[in-house]
Amino acid sequence: MISVYRIPVSKDKLLALSKDERILLLLSGHLHNELTVISKLLLLCSTVPSQHEVERKTIRSQQMLLVRTLIGKLYEGWRLIDTRLLKKKISDDILLLLDQEGVEALEKIRAYFKDNKNKINRIRNSHAFHNPTDEVVEKTFQQTGDQNDWAFYVTNQRMQSCYYAADMVFNLSFVAPLCPEDTDKAMDMLMEEVLTVAGHFNDFTDSFIGVFSQKRLGVDEAHEIAQIEDAPTLGPYTLPFYVNVPESPPWE
Repeated sequence: MISVYRIPVSKDKLLALSKDERILLLLSGHLHNELTVISKLLLLCSTVPSQHEVERKTIRSQQMLLVRTLIGKLYEGWRLIDTRLLKKKISDDILLLLDQEGVEALEKIRAYFKDNKNKINRIRNSHAFHNPTDEVVEKTFQQTGDQNDWAFYVTNQRMQSCYYAADMVFNLSFVAPLCPEDTDKAMDMLMEEVLTVAGHFNDFTDSFIGVFSQKRLGVDEAHEIAQIEDAPTLGPYTLPFYVNVPESPPWE
């Protein structure tokens, strides 16, 4: 059972904050929400049973798209913490009051991004929010063997086609260097790594916003407003690539 609590916050209390702290708080909450949703989508893509080889391939393309999206958000999350919180030192007193989980999460985040050559930095700069250079695409294309699947998979319905060869080249251009002898293993390792880092960010923002709400907004307690007794378990639910789309989608 999931207990949902409401932290009462008024706009007047937010207006009373300094501009820097107000933006820090709002961006921290937004970051938490983005990481939560993208991580859930990625986990849903990781439990899809595949009856056909084409399903396995299209699901893998879907996973890597979400991995790249998550990588971009994690990079922005680190910039938020590093530039707006740690370097400006506007909320140092809040950091001193974090619970143990929050302290450990922040330490793990700082340790990860201390290495500028970490996977998130490298992939974000070349593939997450930017297309790779022509040189990278052409090099990967030339190095990818004929034995690979160079097919395009099209269907008779909208939003069901997957131009697999395009994603194969794109994904191999950043995954293959991680583990050249087994690119499927490299993809799994990368997915596990970014989900782990996302978990650290969520733990930190939960702790930071909780303490911030008490010390800056004067919130003494949160009130339980709902108990979600029938929340589905993540395992049985999946996000397959192939889904039946209604003949009249809701956006038409």
